[in-house]
Amino acid sequence: MKRMNNACLALTIKIGVLAVALPLLLSPTWAAEPLPKSLALGTSSLGSSVYVQSAKLADILHKYLGIDMTVEAIGGPDANVRALDAGKIQLMTGSSLAPAHAFLGKHAYAGHKVALRLIAQGYFTNRYLIVQPDIKSPQDLRGKLFIGEKPGTEDYRWITDALFKIYGLSEDDVKIVSTGSTKESIAAYRLGRVHGFICGGGTPLGSLLELQQQREFTILRIDDKIDAILAELPPGFTTNVIPTGTYKNVQEDRVQVALRMGFVCRQDLSDEAVYQIAKTFYEHFDEFKTAHKTAKEWGMERTAVNGTLAFHEGAIRYYKEVGVWSPEAERIQKKFLMQIGESK
Repeated sequence: MKRMNNACLALTIKIGVLAVALPLLLSPTWAAEPLPKSLALGTSSLGSSVYVQSAKLADILHKYLGIDMTVEAIGGPDANVRALDAGKIQLMTGSSLAPAHAFLGKHAYAGHKVALRLIAQGYFTNRYLIVQPDIKSPQDLRGKLFIGEKPGTEDYRWITDALFKIYGLSEDDVKIVSTGSTKESIAAYRLGRVHGFICGGGTPLGSLLELQQQREFTILRIDDKIDAILAELPPGFTTNVIPTGTYKNVQEDRVQVALRMGFVCRQDLSDEAVYQIAKTFYEHFDEFKTAHKTAKEWGMERTAVNGTLAFHEGAIRYYKEVGVWSPEAERIQKKFLMQIGESK
């Protein structure tokens, strides 16, 4: 009888525990972490293509996730990274250079790593090396005049210096000059005052389409040593292929150094929040594409290719779920994390 009573008691206790535990398991405290009520998205100046796309992104996140979104026209990528670091914003859009340097704590961020991560990557901003058609390789620049730098765009000179170093050229071989704008560089080339220049832009670049009607040019071929050039450059650079036929006198694909537009967040934004942001963005990508002609280049099939810094774990979870997170993406992710002394 005593044994029966003990058995009944044990059964009663188990049922009691289950009765207490079941509501807890079903309660919101055990559900996915709630999304933030509000987020601030920093971006470029009002009216810019980056701002327009950021505003559309914010609209989608508000519409489908119910997050109160604020879009702040902070300025260039560096200003946005510093606002992200200070906690003034939680998200940003901008080119890859400043976030990559901040992530690694290098150059302008020397000694101070900023805890940020990628959510998605968009269109490429090429660093075009434009030369006259008789210049077939960098070696043919000897004795020529080349616009290889522009105040306020220091990466132009970085690329010029890397190019010359890899191809064994010096400033004694090629005279490097500077202009204040792409417009000035194009005008100098059109008038025959220089033999080539570096400029930045998308594919195609409208000002180059206009130039080809006024003076012939080609894109300098550097694909044979592109990996060596990248190795000489600071973090944040990648490559992009300019397809044959994009410009009149370019009848073969051309590989050029490029930057990439990134959608970046603070690392401490929860995995669930970033997962839902990435998921919502791509589930409503057709809506996003209406924002600007370059918006389509944020396509999911390319977003995890050639990452310029580590992705957020929440974004990786989504990309694995939809099958676009490749072994190569995982290799690059591990490489970036090792560089900052992390394994995950």
